[in-house]
Amino acid sequence: MPRASTLSSLKSILLRCIQREDVKTISKKLCDTVSELASSIRPDNGWPELFPFMFQCVTSDSEKLQEAAFLILAQLAQYIGETLVPHIKHLHSSQVRA
Repeated sequence: MPRASTLSSLKSILLRCIQREDVKTISKKLCDTVSELASSIRPDNGWPELFPFMFQCVTSDSEKLQEAAFLILAQLAQYIGETLVPHIKHLHSSQVRA
């Protein structure tokens, strides 16, 4: 496993890239990468910033960010579905309000 500082930097960079990327194919690859990384570290709560980031994206006015959050969520469900259950209600209510 990489050093904590390296992992922390990588996570921050990936989330910033998702916010800034305009090319849809690259954005999708970034979402894939976030999902893969999160699935390996999330069970140990290794990425506490991820769900707040996703909630922020879902409630954003940007369709691109909304789509990114749901892509990440869909892929994470394959890996760590049981961990996501407590967050689904919050995500759903956030989307209904948006």
